[in-house]
Amino acid sequence: MIVIWFLSGLYVFKSKRNIRNPLIVVLYTLPLFHLLFIKEVGPYSAMMMPFIYLGILIPINNIPLKKLFLLPGAIAIFLLLFSLSSTFNNIASIEFTNPRSFEEFFRSLDIKNVNVLADFPYYYIITKSDNRFISIYNNKNELSESILNNNNIQFAIIQKDNYNKNSELYKNLGFKVITEYNSKKGESIFYKVALALKKNIRTGYDGYVLKRKIEL
Repeated sequence: MIVIWFLSGLYVFKSKRNIRNPLIVVLYTLPLFHLLFIKEVGPYSAMMMPFIYLGILIPINNIPLKKLFLLPGAIAIFLLLFSLSSTFNNIASIEFTNPRSFEEFFRSLDIKNVNVLADFPYYYIITKSDNRFISIYNNKNELSESILNNNNIQFAIIQKDNYNKNSELYKNLGFKVITEYNSKKGESIFYKVALALKKNIRTGYDGYVLKRKIEL
């Protein structure tokens, strides 16, 4: 959608029609400002969609009638392929992004009323058991050693990739892996196909549970 919107904007400004119209200027500069400076690609980006859709529709009046018949079909095919790709990624991710299995696993550990250092995906499950969630990262999304040195932290739940990068640091601070959680993603045919196609599937709950003995 962004590519089509960008090409539509180039067409409008190249044709020099209505480029001084404030509405036209807003339709193409506001999403551009959002993409370049805000750099948010999550749910808040949905606020830009009306501007992007209108920015795509504006040039249609300037396209010759013969070519105009090809445009809706091309856009429809693009949206169909995009939707199918997104749907496939969701299906491939559904087994290991479902929190129920991990929630049952966490409940079986009987970790309650303590400070738990963890990655963001575990936030809601940790706090449901009256624990205090402590983010492993500082405001710059960098590993904060000052947080890790906090002696009030007894447990940690870290996603596997993140733990493998910093395993020595955790060990030096007295953390020890007591168990690990593995989803059944490897059994999913969709997951296997997604890996073969090198699709960017979502991160799941697979990770390690660590415990540290607090010196009194």
